[in-house]
Amino acid sequence: MIGILGILIIIGIVTAIFRGIWYGTRKELQNEDLKIKFLEYKFKFMQDFSFVNSTKPSDSEISRILNLINKNDITKGKVTSVDSSLPYSEKKPWKVYITISHGTWPFSNREEQIEIFSIYDKALSEDKEYLVFIEDKIILTPQNSDDKLSSNLVQDVLLEDKIEEDSFTEEVSNAFKYLKLDENSTLAEINNNYKLFLKEYDPKNQSDDLKSFFKKEIDRVNFSYNLILKYKAKITK
Repeated sequence: MIGILGILIIIGIVTAIFRGIWYGTRKELQNEDLKIKFLEYKFKFMQDFSFVNSTKPSDSEISRILNLINKNDITKGKVTSVDSSLPYSEKKPWKVYITISHGTWPFSNREEQIEIFSIYDKALSEDKEYLVFIEDKIILTPQNSDDKLSSNLVQDVLLEDKIEEDSFTEEVSNAFKYLKLDENSTLAEINNNYKLFLKEYDPKNQSDDLKSFFKKEIDRVNFSYNLILKYKAKITK
């Protein structure tokens, strides 16, 4: 008994060390929280989905997922959760998993996790459905959590639908210019410049007499970046 307990403790310690190294060395990607929410929202229709071997799918996407489930020799069950996993870097894909409860309770009931979707970060960042999701959710969380967007800047974006078209176009043009971009810039270029400005204007790297000034600049960087994303989402509809 002690031997088994000791083995379990060792396994737990090794797992904790591995997870610590993984999270400590992985490269953080742009808008990770938003991408997680999008991926889980994209497959939300599978939550609590029950199926049997004779289930006739209502669309092609459900049919694809049921085929994946059948390949794992599961013919009857219920989806209990939909989850996404962080990639180690942009060279590794985002993945979406469903957890399926199947078998006969209490004798053979068990849960099994199946991968149903994967996509690389660059493709996800440029995905039209993702861009529309950004616009609909209007999630404006700055990259630096200590530098919150001022309420008037958030209000400006939230009231975008009330801004006249010419005025909005001018604001977008100014946002592109501020981040040294143009309307033909790719999302990769937009994200790259955004990161560079955040790093350059980070108040923590400035002298005390300039911190206040650069906090305002960070607000403007975040505002410009989010306005550009909303504009991109709008023109790709």
